Parts: sequence; C-alpha cells; structure tokens
Amino acid sequence: MGRNPEIWQWIAGYGILGSLLVLIGWGAIRSRRHQRLVQNTPTSKTAGVFIGLVEVKGSAESESPLVSELAQQRCVQFSWSVQEHWRRTVTESYTDSDGKRRTRTRTESGWTTLESGDRDIPFYLRDDTGILRILPEKARIEPATMFSETVGRGDPLYYSRGHHGSVMNSTHRRRFVERGIPLHHDLYVMGQSRERQDIAAAEIAHDDHAPLFLISTRTEEHVQKSMGGGFWGLLVLGMLLSAGGPWLVHRIIEPHAAENYPLLPGGITIAVFTIHVLIRWGLMVFNDLVGLKNRVSQAAANIDVQLRRRHDLIPRLMDVVRGLKDYESRLQSQLAQLRTQASASIPGQDGPDPESCQATLLAIAEAYPEIAASQAFLDLHHGITDTEERIALARNYFNDIVTHYNTRRETIPDQF
Repeated sequence: MGRNPEIWQWIAGYGILGSLLVLIGWGAIRSRRHQRLVQNTPTSKTAGVFIGLVEVKGSAESESPLVSELAQQRCVQFSWSVQEHWRRTVTESYTDSDGKRRTRTRTESGWTTLESGDRDIPFYLRDDTGILRILPEKARIEPATMFSETVGRGDPLYYSRGHHGSVMNSTHRRRFVERGIPLHHDLYVMGQSRERQDIAAAEIAHDDHAPLFLISTRTEEHVQKSMGGGFWGLLVLGMLLSAGGPWLVHRIIEPHAAENYPLLPGGITIAVFTIHVLIRWGLMVFNDLVGLKNRVSQAAANIDVQLRRRHDLIPRLMDVVRGLKDYESRLQSQLAQLRTQASASIPGQDGPDPESCQATLLAIAEAYPEIAASQAFLDLHHGITDTEERIALARNYFNDIVTHYNTRRETIPDQF
C-alpha cells in the first residue's frame, strides 16, 4: 500500500462523487414520490376529514392572528430577515498548466444577515363545509411574499432594523424580506389528520410517520409542477455530474494528465447512476401502490364507521325526541285539566280553590321552565343531515381513491 499512495486519492475522489450521485438520485425520486402523492390524494372537505393522510383546501383563519414584523400585516405565520450587501477584492495565488506560480484577483460579493425571526400559531382552515384546525409546527411551509425592499442609507427603512454600523466591505445596501401566510389567504394543505384532544373533531399536525406535511400558499397545480420540476432538474444534474464527474476527479488528482482523460469512467458512472435511479423508481412505484391499496381499505373502513354511527346515533335521537314529545303531550293535558278545574263549578255549590291549582301550576313551571319538543326535532334533523353528509363525503373519498388506485395499476409503468 505504501508503494502506491495515490490509490487512496482515487478512492476518496470517486467515493465523494458516488455519494453526491446517490444524494441527487434520492432527492430526484423523493420529489417524484411527493408529486405522485399529491396526484393520488383526493381533496377532502373539512367536514369529511377522517384519520389518516388527507388533502384539504381553504382559507387561513384565526380569531387572534399575528401581526407581521415588517409589513405589519395580519397573518398566521411569518418569517423575516434583514441583510446587508458587501463586496471585496481578493488576490490569490495559483499554479498554471506549466507549473508556474501566478497571482490573480477576483471580486467576491454577498449578503450578511443582520436580523431575522419567525413566528407561527395554530390556525383554522375554512371551506364551504366548516373549519379544520392546523398545527403548523414542523410543517414544510411555502409562504407568500408579504414584504420585499432593497434600500440605501438615505431611506428611513435602512436603520429601522439592524445595528447602526456596517458589515465589513459594505456597499451600504440593505434588503428587507418577509414571507408568511396572510389571514384569509387560500391554502393547500396535505398532512396527517388525527383526533383532537379537547373536542371530538379532527386536526392536521406533524407526524413522524407521515410522508409529507405541506402548507402552501400556491395552488395544487403549481405544487405539482414544482415537484415535477425538482425531479427533472435533479435528474439532469445527476446525468451531467455522472458524465463530467470522473473528468473532474481526474483533473484534481492528475492535473497535468487531464488531456489524456479516458471516456470509459464517464460511461460507467452514467450507467451506474441510471441503474440506481431505475431501482429507486421501481421501489417507489411498488411502495406507492401498496400505500394506495391500504388507503382504499382505510376509506372503506371510514364508510363503515359512518354507517355504524348512523345505526347507533339516529335511533337514540329518535327515542329522546319521542320521549320529549310524549312527555310534553301529557304535561299539556294535565295543564288543561288543571285550568278546567280552576274555572269549573257545580251550580249552587262553591267551586274549587283556584289558589291550590295555581300552586300546582307554579310547581310544574318551576320544575320545567322550558319544555318544548320543537328544539329536539331540530336537533334530530341536524343529526340526520350531518350523518348523511358524513356518509356522502366518505363515499366520495372512497370512490376517488379507488379511481386513483385503479388508474395507477392500469397505466404504464406502474402496470408492470
């Protein structure tokens, strides 16, 4: 091993190249998997959200919204930063192709962050059927730009945030940027739904086992296009790095022999990267179909849950309404009899004492101040309507997810 120390340089160079290609391939397939997940998930109404992975759309609402730092806009989440621009000239030494030491100058520039911050609160997503609580902690948030300005020292905004001094090599320009989720803004949300702890309702929150938790101010179509663009962009980057990576490794390790670079290593890395992506693609498609199959079973189980709810709830509500109706009918009859007795008398004889009947009436009124079956009928109607709407939403979700599953199974390449 001591006679040929450069072997470790080659191992390290190609090891780094291979690791980069693996990460790029993983990122490309991950973007594609998320895109397919968005495509395969039907949009649910907030009133029809059940336990599991769901996709909902609506507006961001809150009774106590935040006020953003820069734009002073009401919102449910925001992040802001103040950056200062700098530019400097750097002189460096290098070795040319003839092995001679030379110097050159280059200009560097960038932005240094002076201040930044972010805040978020739980909020509600509202659509035409109701509201659903969203807990944005640990979510992947795609916010909207609420404030963006670049100013010089003459602008009053320049010193409103950040220290009054300057960073090294400052050009005396500052950039103020704030992004967030404004109140009433339309949102697209995908995440894991669970049961709330305080009331019998659902909420969407972070789950370690959920494949995606996304809160976006963009539409579903734009989200899908972005994920598809990420997949193809990383795939092209991986192919270019596969072709040019071996040349770069060869150039670093043997700079004077780069002109004699063989083409074989580039072809091998392209083939290995392609095989790697295809294997990951096959695993992704297989797991995707398994996930769809399980979600079809879950959607069918949700229908059974709602049907059982109707079977258990509606008869109980009807028994309560029937009991209240019969009780109120008997009470009204008793009241009518008491009123008749209080006013009736036999000719020539003294009538009953009205005060005794009045005491009985007052006792009944005090014990039952509000006795009416009309509200019970309204509650029964609301319960039946709500139950039937839940069943309809569960069936619609089942039909949608089954359609996605069957379509995936019958199209290429998933069919294979």
